Amino acid sequence: MAVNLKQRKKCRIIPPDWMNIGQLEERKDEEKEREYFTEMPSKSYLELASLLLKSARDDIPHADEVQTLIKDIWEIRMAKLRKSINIMMQEKETHARLDNLTHLEINSIRPFLTSALDRMHILRCNVVENPSTGTDY
Repeated sequence: MAVNLKQRKKCRIIPPDWMNIGQLEERKDEEKEREYFTEMPSKSYLELASLLLKSARDDIPHADEVQTLIKDIWEIRMAKLRKSINIMMQEKETHARLDNLTHLEINSIRPFLTSALDRMHILRCNVVENPSTGTDY
């Protein structure tokens, strides 16, 4: 509704408190330093930021810097997620904790992860059905 009113020039949008340079820089630093995912200020931080930066850019102080910081945070989290998946695959794990991931982050890896887990399952089933005798020919 706010976006609709903004488009008709009937209101001004006040961005959420977390959408400022200071807090985003803190989030970025915290995300870099921690091994695990940090809790984001909103479960839909990226979607909300994208919507506001697209439709109410003039209402967001330092919008370009805010956009860059949000992109940096996303990239750090995606790199951390890829690293976690690689470790999970190398250690042949069948499950993982998804604490503090947003729905968009989970959905961004869903196709790859489900395919990879399916293939791991098939390989494990083949190993169990055809155990090696240990004899070399």
